[in-house]
Amino acid sequence: MSLNKPFKKIIRPFTNDNYLQANTNTYLLDNDYSNARITSIRAFEIIVKDYLNILDYVEPNDNNENTYSHRIYELFLRTCTEFESNCKSILSSNQFTKTGRWNILDYYKINRATKLSEYEIHLNIWSPNTKVLKPFIAWNSPTPISLDWYIAYNNVKHDRNNAFREANLKNLTLALSGLFTILFSQYYTFCFDSHQNNNSFITDNQGFINTSKSIFKIKLPDTWAETEKYDFDWHTLSTSADKFSSFNFDTP
Repeated sequence: MSLNKPFKKIIRPFTNDNYLQANTNTYLLDNDYSNARITSIRAFEIIVKDYLNILDYVEPNDNNENTYSHRIYELFLRTCTEFESNCKSILSSNQFTKTGRWNILDYYKINRATKLSEYEIHLNIWSPNTKVLKPFIAWNSPTPISLDWYIAYNNVKHDRNNAFREANLKNLTLALSGLFTILFSQYYTFCFDSHQNNNSFITDNQGFINTSKSIFKIKLPDTWAETEKYDFDWHTLSTSADKFSSFNFDTP
């Protein structure tokens, strides 16, 4: 049986495999679904702006993947802390009762709800070929595991002198694609623009979604079971006092 209410900060396809019933009357724009959409997307947009500024000086090319600098280091830390902020927000908006500090092994639990490991990102401004990015592919694992770019973030954050080279263009690009992916997994195409509730987009013949506002193209998971999909009428449900479910992140 499909789901008759949406989870907070978790997109799912409906039983007809569409992600939207309507462009304007959608649970994705409801403040009870998330009151952090605009500020989260604005933070991402500023990071992208700074990333493109770095690319004015370091060509996005395979030969430059290992280039590192203080500017890349600074942006790498900002990108990863923003990723952490989104993870914590998803967990705390749903059911997760662990006390104390949360870490990457807790964030791993989000994959079960969102299939982050199945998202694929393309970065067309890379050369000599389009950069294919799967920032959460390591989470396609039955047991909790960290991510290479996140390990690099922790290494350089705690010991820059010895791990400085890990603050490189490759890890920054992976982290940025990871941040974009986790935003998309919450807000669908509304994550493309913080200024307007406009979700116009193009889907190419390979199934990648893109807009002129984004440096990334993104392909969504296609392995959702019918029991995992949404099936509700938001026009009716939106008037209910109990219009959202909480995903249980406490269970393995």
